[in-house]
Amino acid sequence: MVKVIFTRKDGTAEKVIDVLPNSKLGEDREAVQMLLGLPVNPPYKFFLERTQKELKDNLTFEKAGIQENDKLILFSPTDKKILQPEPTSATSRASNQINQPRFSQAILYTIVMFAISFLAPTIYYKVFNSGNYWNSLINDIWKDHNLQLKKDWENIWNNPFSL
Repeated sequence: MVKVIFTRKDGTAEKVIDVLPNSKLGEDREAVQMLLGLPVNPPYKFFLERTQKELKDNLTFEKAGIQENDKLILFSPTDKKILQPEPTSATSRASNQINQPRFSQAILYTIVMFAISFLAPTIYYKVFNSGNYWNSLINDIWKDHNLQLKKDWENIWNNPFSL
């Protein structure tokens, strides 16, 4: 005998039943449907939660690979939606990670933006020796930046609790 957990798709009813490994799924399906409060017609289908596969009625529990304490979910063949497990925290984290940019993409984006905003004009100036325009532009950009940094650090040094 193998202990199997039978449940409705909506999770509202569940029964633990000892089955014979050599009995066919279809032979026990009707009794299980009645125990779970489901109508006998139409015949419901079995879905093995562990493997995420629909099982055929002509298979025995043994041939279907049913193990001790496996959960078989009964669902109507008229269900249009493919039976999927409820999202767990791990699956919801995984789906969130798919929609969010990866850390490596953020680093690549940062490098590209740095190259476009600073390195490209600097290289252009060095390669083409385009006069004082680029040199003065780059010095002005960094001068303002460095002055602001110096001012910020002086403010922090002089009044560390102002943050």
